[in-house]
Amino acid sequence: MGEIVKQVAVEAPAQEVYQYVVDPRNAPQFISSINSILSGPEGTPKKGDVWKAEATFFGQRRLLNLRLDDLVVGRAVRFVLDGEPQAVLVLKLTHDGDPRRTTVSLTLDVSGVPSILLNGLLGNLLSADMVRLKSNLE
Repeated sequence: MGEIVKQVAVEAPAQEVYQYVVDPRNAPQFISSINSILSGPEGTPKKGDVWKAEATFFGQRRLLNLRLDDLVVGRAVRFVLDGEPQAVLVLKLTHDGDPRRTTVSLTLDVSGVPSILLNGLLGNLLSADMVRLKSNLE
């Protein structure tokens, strides 16, 4: 399994960042591989919820299920992208003593793709995604 980890410091409280990243309908605004959320539950997202999404991976458009696999309210969100390839996206939120500043750590695991290849293909893209997340929240 290949893995990429990116981080960004956001000038916003962790709860505000959490409310933004836990809602998959915001994903197309900061995760460039997710083009749109086509359908899924409304309201407060909860573990086990599934949304149908259109995404672009390695230059190909795909339909996939975006499943909220786990969450720790205010601290972490784990989505599983059920499709080909299957991927796991984890966002962890921490603050460094200042409640108005949150460090967001994004980890992407993609089964069957070596880390070196994954970093080469998606490393810059995910870095730009983290910059977009910061921009959207500040």
